[in-house]
Order: sequence, then C-alpha cells, then structure tokens
Amino acid sequence: MATFFLYQESLPWQESYETLRSTVTDIEALRYGDELTLPKESSVYLMLDDETFIDFVQKFSSTPSQLFIIPCKENPLQQEAFAIPPQLSKALALYTQKECSYIDTIVRCNETVALGCVRIGKSEIIKKGFFSYLQALSKVHLLPLHIATKEGQEIQSATLFIEAGNEATLTKRRLAFFKASDNQCSRIAAVIYAPRSLIQALRLRFFRHNAENQPLPDGIGVLKSQALHIASLDGSPLDLHLNTKLLSTKTVELVAQKVSLRIATGSRCVKAQESKESIRIQKLPTSDELINFYAKKHLPLLPIADEQDFAELFSKLRQNAKMGIAYSVLLIISVLMATTGLFQNAAPTIIGAMILAPLMGPIVALAMAAVRFDGSLFRQSIKTLIISLFLALMLSATFAYLLPFFHVTNQMAMRTHPTLLDLAVAILAGIAAAYGYANSKVGESLAGVAIAVALVPPLCVAGIGIGWADWGLFMGSFLLFLANVIGIIVAAGVVFYLMGFASQKYAAAAFFIKILMLSFIIIPLWLSTQSFVAEEQIYQKIATLNKNYYPKHIRVKIANIVQRGDILEVEADVIVAKDLNSVTKKEIIRELRSVLPTNAVLIIRYEETYN
Repeated sequence: MATFFLYQESLPWQESYETLRSTVTDIEALRYGDELTLPKESSVYLMLDDETFIDFVQKFSSTPSQLFIIPCKENPLQQEAFAIPPQLSKALALYTQKECSYIDTIVRCNETVALGCVRIGKSEIIKKGFFSYLQALSKVHLLPLHIATKEGQEIQSATLFIEAGNEATLTKRRLAFFKASDNQCSRIAAVIYAPRSLIQALRLRFFRHNAENQPLPDGIGVLKSQALHIASLDGSPLDLHLNTKLLSTKTVELVAQKVSLRIATGSRCVKAQESKESIRIQKLPTSDELINFYAKKHLPLLPIADEQDFAELFSKLRQNAKMGIAYSVLLIISVLMATTGLFQNAAPTIIGAMILAPLMGPIVALAMAAVRFDGSLFRQSIKTLIISLFLALMLSATFAYLLPFFHVTNQMAMRTHPTLLDLAVAILAGIAAAYGYANSKVGESLAGVAIAVALVPPLCVAGIGIGWADWGLFMGSFLLFLANVIGIIVAAGVVFYLMGFASQKYAAAAFFIKILMLSFIIIPLWLSTQSFVAEEQIYQKIATLNKNYYPKHIRVKIANIVQRGDILEVEADVIVAKDLNSVTKKEIIRELRSVLPTNAVLIIRYEETYN
C-alpha cells in the first residue's frame, strides 16, 4: 500500500512532513493540485485547509483510500468533524493505535460536503452574552418548519434553530441530549431547539442540562436519520450556516453518503452500521395552534402547554366539575358531619367533614375555566358550586332550626371573624391543589389541603346563622367561605398559568379578573383583620402589665378572646403563688379593665401554684 503526504503549498507543511518521515516509512510528499491522481488503496496524510479538504473529498470520494488528517491552524473544521487532536504528536499517536476508528460516511448539505455541524435558523443569538441574548430573544419569532426523514416520517414544529451533522460529531458536542448508541458514524443527527418561553430559552442557553440517557429538557428534540429534508412552512428563506459561511435557502437537504474513503477519527465507531431512525420530539411544540402562535408572536415569558399535554388535566377537571351522585352523597355527609361537630364543639368531627368535602374539585375547575376563558367548563363548575352552596346552607340551616340549641360554640365563633391570614392560607391551599391536579405523581386528593382551607365548616356556620336568623353569624362565616373560594381560584389560576396551561390570548383579561376578585374580598378582610390586630394589642398590654405592674407572684395569661356580635369575651387566667385578698383581686381586675376595650367582657379564673 502506497503512503503519501498530501500538502497544500500555501501552508507551512515542511516541519510536519519531517516529523512524519521519522515515524512513517516510505512516505512520499505530493502537492495538492488539479492534476493530482491517487492510486487505490493508498494511505494518505493530508495537510489541507478546510475549503481545500472539501474539494478533495468531492473529487476522490470514490477512491478507496485511508485518510489521516494532519492538524494545523487552517483546518479547525476537520479537527472538529473527525475528533482529531490539534497537536501533531497526539494525532499520530491516535493513528497508530490498533483501536483507531474510521468513518466512511460523509454528510452532504445541499450537495456540499459539510464539515462539523450545520445550523439552520437563528443560531447566531446563542453566541451573545446574557443581556444581549435576552434582548434578542424578546424580539424573535420561532420558525415554522417541516422536517421529513428518509423513511418518510414528517414533523412540523416551530423552532429557533436546528443543529445537524454527522452523528459522531454532534453526539460528542451535545452528549446530554443523546442516548448511548453503538453506532456513531453512519447517520445524520439533529438537535432541534424550540424554547416555548424566555425562561425556557435562558435555561437551555446558560444552565447545565441532563446527563446522558436522561429525559430531554423542555424545548429540545433530537433526530437520527440517513437523510433529512428541512423547509419553511410559510415559504420564507432559511439562514443556513455551512462551513463558516452564512447562506440563504428555501430548503435544506442533508444526506449521509457512504464513500470509499476511510477517514481516521478520534470518535468511537463500529463496523455494524445501524440505520434505524430515532425520533424524540415530545418536548417540542407540534400542534397547529402552537406553531401558528410562535410563528406570529414573540416568545412569552412563560411557556404555553400543548393541547395534548392539557387534554388529560382538562378531562380530569371537567369530570370533577360535574355534580354526580358520588359528589352529592359526599357533600351531604360532610355538611351534616360538620354541622354536628360545630354543635358538639368537636374538632375531630369537623376535620373528618373537611376531608370528605368534594368542594375543591369544582373550585379548581373554575380556576382553570377563568385562565382559559372556557365557557363550557365555567358554566359547569359555577353551576356545581352554586348548587353545592345552596344545598349546604339549606341542610345546615334546617339542622340548626330543628335542634334545641342556640348558643355559639367556640368552633362556630372562630369561623366568624376571618382575616387576611385566612386568605393567605386559602392562597397556599390553592397553589397546592392546582399543582396536585396538574402533577399526576402528586394527585388531587390532598387531604392536608382540604383540612387547611376548611371549605365546608364556615359554610355550615353560615347555614346555622340562617337557621337562627343570626345575620351577624351568617355574614362573618360566609365572608370566610368567600375568602377561601377566591383565594383558591386566584392561586390555582396563577399556578396553571405558570405551568403553561393558560391561554396567552386571554392572559391579560384573566389577570384583571383576578385583581378584581382579590379587591372584592381584601377590603372586608382588612377591616376584619383590624379586630385581630386589636386582639394582639391586648396580648401585648397584658405582657406589659406582667412585666411592670404585677408583683412576681402574680401572672396573668390570656386564655381566649372571642368576638360574639358586638361583645368581646376575654378569658384570663390569673396564676398566683398564694391566696389573694379581695383588695388585691379588685386591683388586678382594675388593671386588666384599663387595657381592654369598653365592649369587652372579662372572665377570670384564679389558679394557685405550689412549690
């Protein structure tokens, strides 16, 4: 087998040739030119710049020969495409290894040999810094593309750009996106970048992605095929970055062509040439709705969910919005149980009613209807919610009217003065409920959420107020119920928006509606919170009395403060170390009355301590 050193006269080749002569016997130097001919089955060491190498492959692709690339400053694309070390000594060490691999497939892009990777689309923005990249992204539209593989698979998506090339080259460059494969040299590989939001695009650009063989990150798709046809869906020209040149073209044809040349490579290749196609596009926007949206509008801050992703959640919410037999039975049992527990002043019974109550379903469905502006789901969920409300009020009111009890228990009283803290609890519960519905691994049956937000007990207290004709009791507890409902709807709607399930078309209107709902409930809650603040002031004043006025053997502790209509009941425990005379007791009462509001009723219990 003849051995040649093929050089380009414009390159500093002499030193490399002398090095080769000391390690390779019987090597002959040949200058590359138009008149060059190569005998078959030759071993050729090439020192050519990238453009000349492309010309060489075009001319001699059918000549059976072994090629060894000599690295230099003028052939960086060859070094990248065939994983050749930039140092001559390391390259020669690679070529002398018994395990040295050879590639006999080249990638042609629009009939031109492609070295390294080609990029189709707006790939130039990835070279920008953070703020320049963000600014460019805020003005960009995704490209609506049609991709066809050799085996006839057709893909439509909206993409930022596509990176494609020889499988060995691209797999090495984007290892995090490809599964391990025995074949590394016979197909074209492509990575499709299609971020659906600014947040997603920033994550893809600046943060490390999943390791090899892990699920693809959102906005990434990968293909492997022996040929790809890429064209714009709207007929607009495409930017093509090919061998350092920027071209404009309407279509891109990528073909993995088998050649007689065997090019030594640092990539791992095998003799068994796998040709089966691989397509992983689950994380790309592929529906017509999303393709049209991203082709016409700038990237939103947050992603939009595909209808296929949304279908399962939407079906679940639609089902939970219906008032079926099971829903009605659970509602009736929970209302009766909660009402009984309220009269018994039994917290465990009330907690059991909270867990049984199915009201969370239609409320979360209503939140989704609000962010999607889905009329059908809105009508169904609001119908179920209103019927549930009237049924719960009627049952609890009838229960209260028939029972011979007319005193307000502590469990009732504690649900008649809602504050902004109750709204905060409802908002947190709405976040948890929406995330549970959207995430199948969590599930929507979150007992803790049901207990925390307590939808049924305040509604039952409102019904008791109707049964007793106590409108103060009704208004306070019904306000708590409304605060819970509005808090859940607003928070769940925000979560659905953040998870991409909202409609961008109506996002502004949905946001405005949420602000109105919060404004509607925050004002009365803020007024109610003032009484809560006043109660806290009582605690602080009692602490001051203990510190500055009462002797060490006397301590006053507030046991409970309950608002009953216009009357504020304050229960205080006076802890003493010895018997108190009447004068001391009157002094304690006088000091306590001085820090309480005029509408307060003081209830005192004396407790003695013994050493």
